[in-house]
Amino acid sequence: MAGNWQGPPYAPPWAYHGPPPVFTAPPPNPAPLPLLQAQPTTTWSFVPVISRTDRTRSIRGFEEGGPNLSTEMVTIDVSNGENRERFVVHKELIMKHSRYFRGMFGNNFWEEAKDEYTTMDSVDPEAFKLLQRFIYTGVVYSRADEQFRPSNQTSEDPEWAKLWSAWELGDKINSATFMDAVTDAVRAKITDDDDCMCPISGIQGIFNIGPSSSGIRKLLVDAAVWRWDRRTLTALRPDCELPHKFLHDFAVASMGSRSRFAAQHGAEGHAQEAAVDPLDESSPCVYHNHDLVCYQDEI
Repeated sequence: MAGNWQGPPYAPPWAYHGPPPVFTAPPPNPAPLPLLQAQPTTTWSFVPVISRTDRTRSIRGFEEGGPNLSTEMVTIDVSNGENRERFVVHKELIMKHSRYFRGMFGNNFWEEAKDEYTTMDSVDPEAFKLLQRFIYTGVVYSRADEQFRPSNQTSEDPEWAKLWSAWELGDKINSATFMDAVTDAVRAKITDDDDCMCPISGIQGIFNIGPSSSGIRKLLVDAAVWRWDRRTLTALRPDCELPHKFLHDFAVASMGSRSRFAAQHGAEGHAQEAAVDPLDESSPCVYHNHDLVCYQDEI
């Protein structure tokens, strides 16, 4: 048999996917095999894309747009009375994100500028660590590796304290970018967990130190309007010491949302400023205090 073989010198691959092999010459344009057509097609994308809610930041940056990391370094000793930690950061980078440090290290008349060294008292080193990592990465690393599980009703997630200290630090060093980023972290924490509510201690702290125009104050009010129900309000003790300004803003925003609801259903009502739903991500900068450029576009 082998000596009388008159077919092609090989068995074409597609001959093994159908009936018993028929040793004929391959067609000039063989059709795709049904077996191969039935396989799902997987598309792999290796293009890194950084999503920013309603904007996409390109991975391609302008030559002159990045920070100059070849500049000199500055050393900052931070202490809150109990803990002290030393931080070394690029001078140009810390000046970019803080008017306080810009005025300190950008003026050669100051000893700090000449020595490239300064100290900060009454500042939590953990908060400054968040600042240091933020100016290099654009991320607020406040989230714990393990999810917080309260041991009792009075237990408070320690991440809240980190965020309040970080925002207070941003206010102290006049860093709009860091304050906006921390505000976004608070907003994300509120929206990521349906049961997550801002503790009263945080509301007290922010309303005591934050200016009335700060975005984080509006965020806390809006979150209360949208998240607090009758049970939450009833559970508040008369001596909970919520700031009067917060209660005033909460009442006004609640009436605004109520009048907006009435207007949508044909009822008459006075126009009031309604609370924004923190879950609505269509306006990512609604709680920011920047003038023109958002920190998400700068980092």
